[in-house]
Amino acid sequence: LACAGLCAMYAGGGWLDEGAVPSETDLPVRRLDFARSNALRTSLLHRAADAFFARGTQEDQAAYQTFGAANAGWLDDFALFMALRDAREGAEWSGWGADLVRREPSAMSRAAQSLAPGVRYHRFVQWQFFEQWARLRKRAAADPDRLLHGRQGRRAQGQSGAAGAHHEGGGGDPGRKHGRRDRRSQPPSRHHPGHG
Repeated sequence: LACAGLCAMYAGGGWLDEGAVPSETDLPVRRLDFARSNALRTSLLHRAADAFFARGTQEDQAAYQTFGAANAGWLDDFALFMALRDAREGAEWSGWGADLVRREPSAMSRAAQSLAPGVRYHRFVQWQFFEQWARLRKRAAADPDRLLHGRQGRRAQGQSGAAGAHHEGGGGDPGRKHGRRDRRSQPPSRHHPGHG
């Protein structure tokens, strides 16, 4: 589902070829294989980001720049952190070296320059996340029953009563463990929402 949605959206925007992802994959249908679906999603996002920066429309580029300006208080720090984590294959940030752990300006500047493509990629991902979240909220406000239960809402149907929804084998938030958010992979930051 996530892969199909990404393909349709980015192909429509001209960022991915329509055949970028096979019509069939070996991903399980009735349960979430987070590791494998995440790898496919990440591959799609990298390809979409590359295409966007190479041939995005002026309107899309303007929207990207507007998002960056509106979120300047946290976006660059977060994107740099994510690029650093990618470069270290997900290693915990406290082991990245004292200069980076202390956020020494010279070390941060060197990292930002050497990892510029990764920083730019993660800025793109955050922009797209916020764009998709805004669309999801709009759809939810218009017809919450359809979003939650996969069918047309009662108001649109003119029916009363609601059937329960059953979620089978859901993956949930991979960052949550035993009901609480696992913060070991998150750096101390005064900028990024949720860190503190």
